[in-house]
Amino acid sequence: MKKIACIVLFGIWASAAEAGCNDGDIRNRAELWQRLTQRSVDIVSMLAVGDPTVEGLIAPEAKFSLGAGDVGEPLGNGLAGAAAFSTSLNAASYQIEGWDSVPFPVENPCARHIARVTFYDATRQNGADVKLSFEQGRLIEADGWWRSYSYGTISR
Repeated sequence: MKKIACIVLFGIWASAAEAGCNDGDIRNRAELWQRLTQRSVDIVSMLAVGDPTVEGLIAPEAKFSLGAGDVGEPLGNGLAGAAAFSTSLNAASYQIEGWDSVPFPVENPCARHIARVTFYDATRQNGADVKLSFEQGRLIEADGWWRSYSYGTISR
């Protein structure tokens, strides 16, 4: 039975690679978190400069929305929705929280996984907390909410 399980597991990774997922080398949650959060930033950056290769990172049926307060706004699907999302974000910077807990193993890094990134629009002094969902290495959904923020120094 152990041999059959190994064959099935290998089959899952092989089929994921065939589907275009290049994340089969990831073995734990810390590596996966780092890869997907950085991919999220890369996608927003690529969209901002009009890089046509971003299309390979976004599923055609991907959904995009960005809300504020208690009102969400659907921005469309696929590459057009992604472009509208990037334009609405007007991101000047970002923040990623690190994976600071146990880096548990990942059975299938190409399955559906979630990343979270905060993108900041310095013009409006807003930050959008964004949950990004990936499957087969491609972005399938991005849902964000604007938050106001402030920062400063601590007197010592």
